[in-house]
Amino acid sequence: MAAINDNLQAVAARIRAAALAAGRDPSAIRLLAVTKTVPAGEIEEAYAVGQRGFGENYVQEALEKKAALNAPGIDWHLIGPLQSNKTRAAAECFDWVHTIDREKVARRLSEARPHDAPPMNVLIQVNVSGCIANATGETTATGCGAKVLAASQCEQAACEANCPVSASDTGAEFMALLACQTKSDSSSCKTFAADATCSDALVGDGIFTMELRLNEP
Repeated sequence: MAAINDNLQAVAARIRAAALAAGRDPSAIRLLAVTKTVPAGEIEEAYAVGQRGFGENYVQEALEKKAALNAPGIDWHLIGPLQSNKTRAAAECFDWVHTIDREKVARRLSEARPHDAPPMNVLIQVNVSGCIANATGETTATGCGAKVLAASQCEQAACEANCPVSASDTGAEFMALLACQTKSDSSSCKTFAADATCSDALVGDGIFTMELRLNEP
């Protein structure tokens, strides 16, 4: 447990330093521990020292770990591609889905979400570089065109977040993504709220992209 705790503390220190350097509140940044192939016992160790967000790539693997753990308060995040035939299981298992790249997936998640559960938090993939395809070989939602996912019609999927898809670490694509937060559509509300979540999971060094986010006025 000491090694896991030490690693978490080291990452937290980097996050805190970057936030303070930018004059922002470190508590506004959430750390997601990616646990693909990590046994449930190690997740339990991280949970015991305060980690609450865990990211899994596969629905079935997450279901097995969730069943094996007695750990209330965990936020389960799906960070891998989601196939349409897995949406019901994902809707019942996860609190967050980071990889919404098609309207069909968003709608199925919303329809399958248990009515006694809070709306699922979903992150829309925004392909600002124009050269990255999703798991089906299709190009993902480009730029602010992600609003075609019709978040307002998915009552059980809270599309209040976005997820950058970038091929480089230059920061240009990430800054383009941030610009989407301030653009409006003539027939709808803003694409994303000003405080919408930005995931750094797919943009190289999370600290680098976090610093870009923090330094944005």
